[in-house]
Amino acid sequence: MERKEIISLLAQRIAQLPELQKKVLAMYYYENMQLSKIAAISGTTESQIRQIRAQAVAVLCEYFTKGFDLAAPATAMASTLAQCCYYLMHY
Repeated sequence: MERKEIISLLAQRIAQLPELQKKVLAMYYYENMQLSKIAAISGTTESQIRQIRAQAVAVLCEYFTKGFDLAAPATAMASTLAQCCYYLMHY
């Protein structure tokens, strides 16, 4: 699976997320907003925004890792998916 295909699948899966999760991901990853600013804009707490982001990331990682044994010897695709999930969870 090519990088373009992974990005396309990611975009499709993000489109299926609840609206608030989509907004939080967009503000955090694409607009590089701090969680505190997202919370202020959303009228909620930073803790709630952190939880919403974590839930969305968990859904995306589950979607991408389902059917792939990322602990197995790394294939290019498994490696890319693992890196994607790592990035989403840690940044």
